[in-house]
Amino acid sequence: MKEKVSLTQEATPLPSSNKAAVWLLAVSQGLQSFGTSVFAISLALLAGQNGDFLGLGLVLAARTIPTVVIALFGGVAADLWSRKLLAILTLLGVAVLNVATLFSVVHQGLGPITQVISLASGFISAFGAPALYTLLPSVVSAENNFRANAVVRTFRNAGSLLGPILATFVSTTFQTTSGIALSSVFFVCSALCILPVRISGVAARSEGIKKDIRVAFSALKDQRWFGYLLLFWALFLALQSGFTSVLQPIAATSKAGPASYGAMAAALAVGYLIGSLLCAKWKVEKFLLTASVGFFALCSLPNFALAAFAQPLWWCLAAIVAGLGLEISGVAWGSALQTRVPEEHLGKFSSLDYAVSFGLLPVGYALCGFLGASLPTNSLLLVGGWILLLGPLAFLTVSHRFDVKKSLSAGRTDFESSKKV
Repeated sequence: MKEKVSLTQEATPLPSSNKAAVWLLAVSQGLQSFGTSVFAISLALLAGQNGDFLGLGLVLAARTIPTVVIALFGGVAADLWSRKLLAILTLLGVAVLNVATLFSVVHQGLGPITQVISLASGFISAFGAPALYTLLPSVVSAENNFRANAVVRTFRNAGSLLGPILATFVSTTFQTTSGIALSSVFFVCSALCILPVRISGVAARSEGIKKDIRVAFSALKDQRWFGYLLLFWALFLALQSGFTSVLQPIAATSKAGPASYGAMAAALAVGYLIGSLLCAKWKVEKFLLTASVGFFALCSLPNFALAAFAQPLWWCLAAIVAGLGLEISGVAWGSALQTRVPEEHLGKFSSLDYAVSFGLLPVGYALCGFLGASLPTNSLLLVGGWILLLGPLAFLTVSHRFDVKKSLSAGRTDFESSKKV
């Protein structure tokens, strides 16, 4: 008789003791995302009103410059110390520096003082990011990791959706800088949500931070897929972030006003939300790398739409599809990292992921700022769109090869099969 093949995979219910922790982390991530979105959109609208490509690019670059070095130490700290405490202190630190940014922007605009404050905020964020990232696998099992990630990211995406709406409303009703003040409140509330969460696991022993970092790099030899994917993310996240955060907001604002970019940013968040809701119902354990790389290619669409169409409706539709692709890509990558890396190295690997994947973001921001100030915006958007589309499609062969190796090493096929009848 033929084998009966099932294309569906049953999800294992979360233990009731962990449900509350997952929901608290989800709300915390949602508030953090809300604050980040309001802050970023407020800066972008401020720059769009003045046509300040370079100022916006340098502020964003300064915020991400510390990522490469500081995140490595933050990952070691997340494995050695209290992840919960590090996460709370990080959120509170960012809240304080957002208030400092408010006063600087009012008096100095996006000039050197604002850039220095942004740099300090980047140091705090980079050090605490691994702790924030590794809270979830401390409260949920590996078999439920994909769905738990989707639930948490659903709240994050809801925050990203509401952020542009609130920032645009505040900008048009009061002052653009008011959104920066509100962002601090959301970060404080995010920290308070983490307080009741009980984190499992025992801190690892350390023989020194430098040696722990060397151990993390040596562990890459057994996780070759991780190294190859890091190179991909370093390049393409820098390009995607530069276009999304620098060129697109100023291009949209100059063509159709600040409300058009607020709508576009909200549409991107709608795509994120749809993607996370789909992932919450879709349990995936195999071909995670292929899904992550392939869906990322959809982020090219807003570039094409902005260059080809004058109507904001097309920009928003493209942004929705791009958000959908980016969200599925992010969930798949996060689940691959959290389920394929040994738990004792998860903090270090997440810091390497954060440091290398986002390490070139300052280059992307600054590059798009300089190019946007000197070259035609439409031409830059078109060239960037083709790079963001063709690059990931070409890299699919590499990601698929590693997924196949993982599947074979686990003794599994693509689909779950029942016994012969």
